[in-house]
Amino acid sequence: MRTKFIPSFAAVLIAIALAGCGSPFVRSELYFGLSRAAGPEVTPAQWQAFVDEVITPKFPEGLTVLDGNGQWLMHDGSLAKEKSKVVVLVHPSTNEESRKLDEIRDEFKKRFSQEAVLEVDEDARIKF
Repeated sequence: MRTKFIPSFAAVLIAIALAGCGSPFVRSELYFGLSRAAGPEVTPAQWQAFVDEVITPKFPEGLTVLDGNGQWLMHDGSLAKEKSKVVVLVHPSTNEESRKLDEIRDEFKKRFSQEAVLEVDEDARIKF
């Protein structure tokens, strides 16, 4: 006689929970280049106004701003370098938070005539 495997109710619940489970928090890094194709670099005062007017209202719980020196390979093979700012945010993993990040990136591109703002997201486990 052949027996059938019937998973326990608890095993089914665990499998369902793990299948839809992502981290409840995300660590997002936004990379803002400060050079502009036509015009001077974004000044420290302009950057701080952007943080105060755009980023902080969307993420009032806190953020970290790091100074950076970025570089990338141009289409012609030359190496481009520029000063940059990196904003690190830890936030809930929701569509609303993702939308806020898109709005920040879009506003920076518009305000400072930028082609792109790099965003890197990864699951985060946080402790206090």
